[in-house]
Amino acid sequence: MVTSTVRAGAGIVLLALALPIAACASQPRPEPTASLSVEDEGRAFLLEQGYATNEGRLAPKTPEHERLVAEVIDSGVWEGIPDEDLAWMSLELTLDVCLKAIESGHDVDVDRVQAHIDDPGILQTWARAFGESDPGVPFMLGGLAITGMKHLCPDDYPDWIAAYRELPIPTG
Repeated sequence: MVTSTVRAGAGIVLLALALPIAACASQPRPEPTASLSVEDEGRAFLLEQGYATNEGRLAPKTPEHERLVAEVIDSGVWEGIPDEDLAWMSLELTLDVCLKAIESGHDVDVDRVQAHIDDPGILQTWARAFGESDPGVPFMLGGLAITGMKHLCPDDYPDWIAAYRELPIPTG
């Protein structure tokens, strides 16, 4: 169960993890290839990551995956959750937000980040797994996913973390 104290600490930790990379200047993104559809780009991204569509329970397959999972485990925010479950959760959430970045043409704003957090898909499924109706849990999971972007889709990370930081921190 994630308490208010843990939630507040998690927000601080997520922001602290994100600060070093967000301080860097945003690098220009390469222009999307006209011949690559959004679906094709998404499939290519998943294959590049070593995953198939709807693969099921995820485990690290690349050094970037391992760094992401180690960062999440070392943060201590999700203490009490088995490492294998943290790996699965962090990889699934980050892959999902990277795919959202692809679907949006790599454009993001605060409304898109909020819509991703509120979407009834993967992020909300994980939020329900905590068995709480605390509005801070989806926000924390959104922060986890977006922070993971620096490992799996680093070109999208600076804009997504900047938009995430503009969201109000839920209270309740």
